[in-house]
Amino acid sequence: MNLANNAENGVTIAAAGAIPHLVRLLGSGPPPDVKIEAAGALRNLAVIADNRITIAAAGSIPHLVQLLQQGCPPEVQYRGAGALGNLAANSDNQVAIAAAGAIPQLVQLLGPGSPPDVQIGATTALMNLAFSADNKVIIAAAGAIPLLVQLLGPGSPPDVQRIAGGALEQLADRNADNRVATAASRRGISE
Repeated sequence: MNLANNAENGVTIAAAGAIPHLVRLLGSGPPPDVKIEAAGALRNLAVIADNRITIAAAGSIPHLVQLLQQGCPPEVQYRGAGALGNLAANSDNQVAIAAAGAIPQLVQLLGPGSPPDVQIGATTALMNLAFSADNKVIIAAAGAIPLLVQLLGPGSPPDVQRIAGGALEQLADRNADNRVATAASRRGISE
């Protein structure tokens, strides 16, 4: 995973054909520690625009969505959400991630039972998915807005608060219904 943390290495790793092998490691066979490393490597590789396309084309999205499920170790959820968040910087991937059912899974990870790192990964992924107008509606319908508003509260670490604010900003951008829902959620918490 650490080699993939460098842009030049990321291009070299992809050119060497590693992406399909990393995606295969997300499947049902390997143990959680292998999935953690594979998802982390894909997360880092997905920082590069061309790699986002290659990673999605290799069939990663359904596997990454599976890593978000309840019962998966938090580190697996964090890396899976992080990889989806980076893949969501591509508009075609935003559609594919939503179609794979990631949004309800990501919203579930915003709850108080999730560690801060998992909340950060899920919030970042939702923020990037919300660049799609259709996804803004799906994310709001999945119940994300009240949970994101709660993450702004004093009980959340500053990084969680910052990213939750960014996600709310993106959800409200050019969406009047989401602006109203955000305001209503804020009033409900302050009362």
